[in-house]
Formats: sequence, structure tokens, C-alpha cells
Amino acid sequence: MSLPPFKRILLKLSGEVLMGNQQFGIDPEFVAQLAQEVKAARDTGLEICLVIGGGNIFRGMAGAAAGMDRAQADYMGMLATVMNALAMQNALEQAGVHTRVTSVDGVYDSDPKRNKDAKRYDTVDYDTVLADNLKVMDASAVALCRDNGIPIVVFSIREKGNLARVLRGEGVQTIVTGDD
Repeated sequence: MSLPPFKRILLKLSGEVLMGNQQFGIDPEFVAQLAQEVKAARDTGLEICLVIGGGNIFRGMAGAAAGMDRAQADYMGMLATVMNALAMQNALEQAGVHTRVTSVDGVYDSDPKRNKDAKRYDTVDYDTVLADNLKVMDASAVALCRDNGIPIVVFSIREKGNLARVLRGEGVQTIVTGDD
């Protein structure tokens, strides 16, 4: 049976694939090869969305099984996925493929890069994030935080000094909690 023609695809890559033949980490040469594969598929007219895991760097479940606090282990796993996304973004950009890894300074009711009238939430509850599909982060990660009462603070790390400001309760951010 042949596949129907596709216009858009979601390509899920495990973090392990970014290791190439290495035992861990990111192999830049192999990531560049993957980028060329994605570019070739894109050049056929496909619209491609990439989702990349973080298992080449850290697995939250494994950390929790080894005695780490589950929330901390999951945060580390989430950061690993961002690192991998940035590595793939770099390789794709170098291959001439325009990309974006969404980075914003909070949670918005729509994509602020596409809608100049998007409204940023100061606070929002987990259920609104999930029900309205606000795409601040992976839905299962939001649900995990909700189920464990872990607040989420969304802010831009790209702005110099912003982490310290946010940690002091200043700066531009959105706090996702159980109460709105």
C-alpha cells in the first residue's frame, strides 16, 4: 500500500539519534547530515515540524529512578530537549533552511510572532494552557507540573540579566499555576 501525498509532516527524532556513533552528547557532523536529510524533504515541498527528545543528554525518568527529585530530573530532561533543538536549528540554518525554536517572554493567547495583537498573560492556570492549546511547552510536561503542583515560570533567557530579575520577582514573565 502506498502512502497518500502529504503536505505537512511532524518528524519526531529521538535525542539518541543526535549522538551519531558517539556514546553520548551531540555529534555536530551527524546533526549536519540529518539537517541535509530534512532539507531534502523540505525541498520537495513538504512543511516539516521537528520534535526532538533529550535522551542523549539526560532522561528524567532515569534520574528519578536513581533517587533524584522527580521534578528536578524532569526539568533537566526538558532542558536537554531545548539544547538538542538549538543544535538542530543551527545545522538547518547553516544548510539554508529557515527555522524557528519558539522563544518568547511569557505565555500568550496566540503566537506573538504572527499576531501583533497577541496578549501576554501575567498568570494563567494549567488547565487554560492545556484547554486553549497555548503551546508554551509540551502538553504532557504541563500536565505533569499540574499533577504535581509545580509552578511554571515562562520568560526570555535571551535578555541579559533577565534570569536574575525574574528570580527576584521582577521582569517580564508568565507564571503558570493551579490558580488563575
